[in-house]
Amino acid sequence: MAGRFTCPIRQLGVSIPEDTRVTPVMIVSELCSNGDLFDYVRNVLPPSLYRIVRPIAPAAYTKPNPYS
Repeated sequence: MAGRFTCPIRQLGVSIPEDTRVTPVMIVSELCSNGDLFDYVRNVLPPSLYRIVRPIAPAAYTKPNPYS
């Protein structure tokens, strides 16, 4: 899976304890300049429905190829 996409958050390290039943595995990542994703999603206005649908609308009008 590595190399198939670029991750917007840089991973800095992983902490794997001896006994994962007692202590969880932890991933260390960089800090985001706009705060955490949870707060960012709730504080930014969502895009309009037109802006979401516009890129995929042509696919709705494409006739299927009967020879494929």
